[in-house]
Amino acid sequence: MHPAKFLIDKQITTQPLKEYPTANSTYTAGSKNDDGTESAFCCFDEENRISSTWMGKLSKENNVFQAKLQAILQAIKHHENASNRVNIWSDSLSSLQAVQNPTSPHPIVRKIQLQLQELNNINIGWIKAHTGHLGNESADVLAKRAITEGSNLEILKPISHLKYILNKEILQEWKKEWDKGTVGRLVHEIIPIPSFKLHNWSRYEIMFFSEHGPFTSYLKRFNLRNSDLCSCGEIGTPLHFATSCILRAGISKSQVIPTSYNGNWVSLKTQAQGLD
Repeated sequence: MHPAKFLIDKQITTQPLKEYPTANSTYTAGSKNDDGTESAFCCFDEENRISSTWMGKLSKENNVFQAKLQAILQAIKHHENASNRVNIWSDSLSSLQAVQNPTSPHPIVRKIQLQLQELNNINIGWIKAHTGHLGNESADVLAKRAITEGSNLEILKPISHLKYILNKEILQEWKKEWDKGTVGRLVHEIIPIPSFKLHNWSRYEIMFFSEHGPFTSYLKRFNLRNSDLCSCGEIGTPLHFATSCILRAGISKSQVIPTSYNGNWVSLKTQAQGLD
């Protein structure tokens, strides 16, 4: 929506009030738990009695932000034929701030903005959650009931869910390639399951575990040395220098074994027992 055509600022307030009305007001709510994602609103008449309600059950993949926005949208649609002033209250400050943004790309936010453009008798305001207000608490109760009593509502999954699915598939394919690989087997022993987590290894730990460093086996591989043998006569791998080189028999394993092998490198841990 072009900012020049964005004329709904006066219909939205994010400032807290000292007192919130219950009569002739509508309160919205949304929640998410292990059972699913729920959305609801309730309308009060002039005598503070609930006159109408709505409950919607979203997919488990939908998030609470979508649930709260959907409650606002459904409340606006419920009042689209009203001729009098309508006050809708939400305890989601982030939802109202999103609606105030004329360049928001969120599909539900855009629908709310378009509805407000056409219905200038509807105002939306923010109420702080869990303050004991009858309207807000009633909407929360309805949202929890929506998991079993609400109408099924299908909306687009959030981008975060798409990222989760893609990352999961990437890690699965990565694991397959990592398991059948022929290089980096030392690192594979330490980190058999790939992830996006940083391990914060030092430069020396990276050289040791990747076998890219001042080791005769590495130097020979890249034609920087004529032989891959250590001075003791065995092939000079990092594991050799750390665990079995007789020329280093008097050196404590704490001096040659990087600390971040974390106990999972069974071969190193086992072979290093006799170094102390």
